[in-house]
Amino acid sequence: MALTLRELDATTVEEGAAKEAQTRPTSARLAWRLLKGFLGWCAEQPAYAKLLSGNPAKTKKTRETLGKAGVKQDALLREQLPAWCTVVQQIGKPAIAAYLQVLPPRVAI
Repeated sequence: MALTLRELDATTVEEGAAKEAQTRPTSARLAWRLLKGFLGWCAEQPAYAKLLSGNPAKTKKTRETLGKAGVKQDALLREQLPAWCTVVQQIGKPAIAAYLQVLPPRVAI
């Protein structure tokens, strides 16, 4: 967006969120959270506070448009770890096998 802080308003944020949510909702949610945090910081700074009237990213419509993040389904179950380790140890390239074994696995509890 080629906008100044003075030009940024709730409608612009809502339209941008709606557009981005269609193609990349996860990135859109992250960008919205970062923008909301940045604008909150700006509101606390005397030099920038006078450029904003409130936080244009804090709207119910934007929050509803972006929705909530879904639960990730790509974690290993605890009982799957031994089988996974066995298969990884059979990889023909030791560097790759070591890398995969050292990575902290995301385990569903």
